[in-house]
Amino acid sequence: MPPVINENSVEKSKQTTVCAGVVPSNVSELVLPKSHGIKMPKIQKALNGINLIQLPEAETGVSQSESLAKEILSNRSPLRDATKYFRIYSQDEKFSKIISLRVDDIRTEILKNLSKYDPVAVNDKIELRIESKNQTGGLTFSNYPKLDGVDNPESLKVNMKIVGFGDVDSLIKSILPHEITHVLLGQICKSEPPRWANEGLACFNESPDTRKGSRLRVGENVRKGEALSLRKLFSLYSYPEKALDLTNFYDHSTVVTEFLIRDKGMKEFVLFIKDVSQAKAKDSSKSFVSLCEEGIRNTYGYKNLEALEDSVLKWVNNQSVIRVIESKNFENTIPREYFD
Repeated sequence: MPPVINENSVEKSKQTTVCAGVVPSNVSELVLPKSHGIKMPKIQKALNGINLIQLPEAETGVSQSESLAKEILSNRSPLRDATKYFRIYSQDEKFSKIISLRVDDIRTEILKNLSKYDPVAVNDKIELRIESKNQTGGLTFSNYPKLDGVDNPESLKVNMKIVGFGDVDSLIKSILPHEITHVLLGQICKSEPPRWANEGLACFNESPDTRKGSRLRVGENVRKGEALSLRKLFSLYSYPEKALDLTNFYDHSTVVTEFLIRDKGMKEFVLFIKDVSQAKAKDSSKSFVSLCEEGIRNTYGYKNLEALEDSVLKWVNNQSVIRVIESKNFENTIPREYFD
């Protein structure tokens, strides 16, 4: 989906992150942070304080996404429900009621896997705008605080908003788990996570089928000699413009995230990403690549990204002959022969 940006936030804050997306295959979100000097396409006219940026649909492979985003953002849907964690806005009262009965449980289940504690106060409800559409997709808006000179980042608040569209089944099984993962990871980190980890973890939490599809496609890339190097993957600050490159980005992000989670568990992965994110926020001169490499060395024992890449690709290339274990925490669910 063409990314959606608040023009004022883009100009005034280097900590603003905008997520947007549709779901052709497992692609359900794009993240466009201002902080990395991304080349900005032509900004369309403002819409209630939100600007839509047009990307060439021939390049992105996304159709009708801009019009859907405009519709959802401009329809001024009424507040339909307020749950423990969300304020839900929608044109469709019945549709909203169905989602409201499930959305808190989705958040609770994801948070239980990500963290030992809740990163926000209960009264800080997330704005959730949902509509019933034939096309499915989601957007997450995140406004991160500055961490310079902050002794206790845990006390800071991260402002979040989610927009989702599609049918009930897609929202519950895919879109909302993906978007809520972005919200929770941002709230835990209190700063912008690395692109690959943000998307990889969100896709990981969608469903086993999403993970399986990514493993199969990356395995095919390995056999063709077309796998994306982890050093390149970890250095990406903006999204690939071509649809195939974008799919490869999501697939490789999901696979390396799954591999690390299956090694030491999800909570350890989230702590690793939190440390990297906060280190980057406190010292912008450091690159995500160097910070991730250092974190992977300290947390997972790999001497560099190339050593991790060898193990990941060896594992994913053998998906057709090994049993992929599904469990609650995933820890230690990769056969040991796939590690150095």
